[in-house]
Amino acid sequence: MEPLFNSADFVLLDQHGGKSFNSGDVVSKQFKDLYKRFKSIGDFIRREDITFQAKSWQNSGNALDYIWAKITPFSLDTEKQPHCINFMLTKDGLSLKIDTFNAQYKKLRKKTFTFPLRAYEIWEKDSRKSLPNKDTLNMSAEEIAKWIINYIDDEQIKELYIEYLEDCGDYSVNDNNKKEILLSNDLNNKEYDEKPIIPDIVSETMELSSDKRDKQFWWLVANPKIWSLSSMKIGDVQDYTLYNANGNKRRIFQNFLNAKKGDVVIGYESTPKKQIVALAEVEKPNNGKAVFFKKTESLPVPIDFSKISSVTDLSKMEYLKNPQGSFYKLTENEFNVLMDLIREANPQTKKLQNPKYTEDDFLKDVYLPKESYQRMKALLLSKKNIILQGAPGVGKTYSSERLAYSIMGEKDPSRVKFIQFHQSYSYEDFIMGYKPNKEGGFYLKTGVFYDFCKQVRDDPERRPYFFIIDEINRGNMSKIFGELLMLIENDYRGETIKLAYSDEPFDVPSNLYIIGMMNTADRSLAMIDYALRRRFSFFDMRPGFDSGGFIQYQKDQNSPLFDQVIEAIKSLNLIIADDDSLGEGFCIGHSYFCNQKHITEEWLKNTIEFDVLPMLREYWFDNNDLYEQQVGKLMGLFND
Repeated sequence: MEPLFNSADFVLLDQHGGKSFNSGDVVSKQFKDLYKRFKSIGDFIRREDITFQAKSWQNSGNALDYIWAKITPFSLDTEKQPHCINFMLTKDGLSLKIDTFNAQYKKLRKKTFTFPLRAYEIWEKDSRKSLPNKDTLNMSAEEIAKWIINYIDDEQIKELYIEYLEDCGDYSVNDNNKKEILLSNDLNNKEYDEKPIIPDIVSETMELSSDKRDKQFWWLVANPKIWSLSSMKIGDVQDYTLYNANGNKRRIFQNFLNAKKGDVVIGYESTPKKQIVALAEVEKPNNGKAVFFKKTESLPVPIDFSKISSVTDLSKMEYLKNPQGSFYKLTENEFNVLMDLIREANPQTKKLQNPKYTEDDFLKDVYLPKESYQRMKALLLSKKNIILQGAPGVGKTYSSERLAYSIMGEKDPSRVKFIQFHQSYSYEDFIMGYKPNKEGGFYLKTGVFYDFCKQVRDDPERRPYFFIIDEINRGNMSKIFGELLMLIENDYRGETIKLAYSDEPFDVPSNLYIIGMMNTADRSLAMIDYALRRRFSFFDMRPGFDSGGFIQYQKDQNSPLFDQVIEAIKSLNLIIADDDSLGEGFCIGHSYFCNQKHITEEWLKNTIEFDVLPMLREYWFDNNDLYEQQVGKLMGLFND
């Protein structure tokens, strides 16, 4: 690329700058040619957020000893903003300087007008702005344009520029007022006979650039097929470009320019979800390329579009008027109405101190040997998925929740989700699916596992969470889990896959543990899916009559009849275990006889007659003699 300037240009500025000239003479032609080349730099600054305005090279018949341009960067409205960056060509080379443009504010430059000291210090200390003429000689117009853009995009320069705007408002700096500047900290530090009147247009600009102004409210639209707010973790930051893939401005471009750090954002996901799914804030205002948003809260219960569109107070929302965009302004009233909807469905509750829960508490509550508990816990922590299988009454459900608490170290029900599978349970219930709405159409509703994964993902402390599935073998595993059958496997935790309905990336968090329960005595159930079997460890739950906890419970009852009944049940279990058509998976569990402060004969008799005997009838439906024999043994305990 050909260099833009040559040594003769710097000689011209040095020898003829500040001197008069005649139109059409050699000097005039040389200055015009130099100005034309200088102006061409703006052709290579192809950024909508940067304006480049080259100014005249002459003044009242005299050639200037510099050529300069006004550059207005970032999100500032050039019609209202007097502040700029001064780009100048002199005999010494090129320079960039934070400055002001006062052509239309001459009335402000009065004898009494002062300049804040802090703003002057910023102006004086901004040193990264010079490019010596020897370096300039080797640069093309495009390379100089890149140098300008790099300067503007520099985060430190941007921070200085914004701080300068906030501190100096519409004041200007020049050599004549430096002394007065240094004696002044702000406009009101001394009495003046006449104080400057700041036009409304300037006051508005100063107000817009101040971080002290009230927060603004925004409506951010995410296309879940491209990026998902609901999949983000709390604290994650997402950038949103000011220009689309074709280089065109986003719709309602000014909204992106006006957003400032700390503004509150309501996060909405478009088709197919069409729901408010999160709250966020502007983490970082636009840098000429993008605005940055930080997620601050997930909504366990999303707010559907149908509910939003039916509220009269929201009828004038920018988004409802023209939904073909991504970033919309909300009035304070619209924001408050939306927050009422959000908090009605997602109330904020005060966090309470949860009671501690230890291994000792588990062994006291659950009648399981210590060695069995430790093995069960180790299996769950290593595999992340476990199925507790056993006969009715061995305490599978009771144990699962307390196993979760013992791993947490506290009783925190908010980190446990309990569901039950059945033959009609489907992927649409578990992950997501379309449901009918009041308008006769359909909307995409997320399922219980999807929502719980989102809750787990949003925990900044990454504490353990537990998803408990009762009767896990009653459901069609492949139909329910779908593509997630792979992701629940320990080795694939944290890996993403696109969901069938929304096409959004989804993962199963590594701090989520799945506990399933399976009744081994239910003959009506088919064997569990082998693909799922490979992803779970199976732990056999056996009757706990011989556990330390149950023995102590039995002693505390101090009931000879109860002791006799338990011995009879233990003998019965030996017969069941030895039966080739049954086995250990059909033994009578201890939980039928638990949770009683004082056991009476009537309660024991009812338990045997209405809980145990019906099971035996089913076990030995084809062996009536054996059934009657065992009935006689059990019921005979109450006839003595």
